[in-house]
Amino acid sequence: MPLGNKTKAQKRVAVVLYNLGRLSTYALFGLILGFLGEGLSLIGISQYLSLVFGLLIVFIGLLSIFKVKNPIANGAFFTSYTLLKKSFSKQLQKRSNTAFFSMGVLNGFLPCGLIYVALAGALSAGSVWNAMIFMLLFGLGTLPAMLLVPLFSNKIKPFLQKRWKLAIPILTLCFGLLMVIRGSNLGIPYLSPKASTESVSFNLKCH
Repeated sequence: MPLGNKTKAQKRVAVVLYNLGRLSTYALFGLILGFLGEGLSLIGISQYLSLVFGLLIVFIGLLSIFKVKNPIANGAFFTSYTLLKKSFSKQLQKRSNTAFFSMGVLNGFLPCGLIYVALAGALSAGSVWNAMIFMLLFGLGTLPAMLLVPLFSNKIKPFLQKRWKLAIPILTLCFGLLMVIRGSNLGIPYLSPKASTESVSFNLKCH
């Protein structure tokens, strides 16, 4: 974040606006995935999706740990990522309060292993409201680091940065395994509940 020529008060405002933009994007993701998740819950496949997404996240975590190039970072994915970077660069040059908020909104769209985990969790949250709250809580959970790092980045020692970079793929792998357990129908309350065997029936009437 271009904060070098700003006063302390201006830096705080810029960082807060940036993170409000991120939270707005996460809330939007929660809204969309909440509607989708409700529909999937009605047809009884949300638990299977937890298993599939969990395996996908485990795969992404293993790629990061062993430093293998992600095979999906090509084609349309790479093109959209390039366009996102260009938009971000344009906002960087403006350095206005609106630009900082816009950069935060764009940041929410950047590919990240932990965001994949959060999106998968929101999809299986069961309702629109739960999905939005889930994504907002995820965003709030990242606030301490996102607020402090831009203000004190010059004081963070390099060896701590390296350990944090290693911790992210490990946490991604752990969350993926947790989602696999959740979708495995093991009958463990809250952790891996039994899938309902009741069918959903619809009573249709013609007028």
